[in-house]
Amino acid sequence: MDILTALNPVESYLVTSRSARILHASPAFISMFGSNPTGRNLNDLMDDEDVAQIIIRADANEVFTLDADIGECFCSCGVRLSAPDRMTIVFRLLEDRRDHSVHLDLIRYATSKISGHLAALNAALSLTEFKDTLPPEHRARCRHAILDLFRIYHNVNTKADFSDNSVVNLPKPGNLLEDLTSVCRAVAERGAPYFDLTVEAEEDEELVSVYDSTLVQRAADNLILHAVRHSSVARPNMRVRITKEDNQVVFQLWAEGSLATPYQPPLGHGGMPLYGDDMELEIASILLRTVKSGVVSTPTKEGGWLCRSAIPLVPVAPGRKFSNLVIDWYGGFGIVDVELAAVMPWEAYLKN
Repeated sequence: MDILTALNPVESYLVTSRSARILHASPAFISMFGSNPTGRNLNDLMDDEDVAQIIIRADANEVFTLDADIGECFCSCGVRLSAPDRMTIVFRLLEDRRDHSVHLDLIRYATSKISGHLAALNAALSLTEFKDTLPPEHRARCRHAILDLFRIYHNVNTKADFSDNSVVNLPKPGNLLEDLTSVCRAVAERGAPYFDLTVEAEEDEELVSVYDSTLVQRAADNLILHAVRHSSVARPNMRVRITKEDNQVVFQLWAEGSLATPYQPPLGHGGMPLYGDDMELEIASILLRTVKSGVVSTPTKEGGWLCRSAIPLVPVAPGRKFSNLVIDWYGGFGIVDVELAAVMPWEAYLKN
């Protein structure tokens, strides 16, 4: 069956040639984009790297997905070869930034208040632990709540920063392969009571690059969290492979039986997305874009999920100076404990 006959008439989609010339735009896409792009090239609408990924990685048997900017609309895109010489791309609107600038001041104000209260709550919890005045169950519940609030705070700020073109990126020299491997293994160890994660990496290879360690580790964490949260099996089972290919580090994640409920924000007044906290894939995409990378993902024939990200290696230029600024993004807590608060129960934060 041709993919076009299966599409709902109100779907937002484009039909293009293999050369990326737009042959047809649905009324819903024209409404979202603001004009009819028929006859133009996808290069006019999307980043060149996104177009290359669509054309190279799509084939007749699979549907590939990625995130892309269409003007000021941030979309999740699914692409399939609908005929030997044609592609059909379906767009799911994740964020329309055309009217969001007026809300940035409110977001900044709210998150600054949350940050201040989190610091006070964290200090109070530390005092109660020192004096042992709270039962272990209550301390674990408080700790879990504080960690999850830290995670939400950073996610909301990241989305606001992305809308404002100001995502913080503090690159420094480091071993990119080791950083990614270590954080994935820490996630595997910490989450072992609740899910299975196997990590494969080229142990002996030292890949010195210039990058923001917190940013790339956080992106890897969020891809894993997305697979865990959407798994259709009782105990999620995943495998991560981290390798060097040419001048990049490639992160690949296979998840068994994942994406039973693909992420799509509920729509509110005027068809605008109502954002909940279930946005790990968006956050990972934003963070990876900051290091000139992205995410390509697809459902597998076995009913699972596969995603791939290629992070370019940036050589250390002779004489280049780096800032000694160190930001404690997580209020003294570890990145893994904070990020895993999204999927782990409060019992996981009981201290022995």
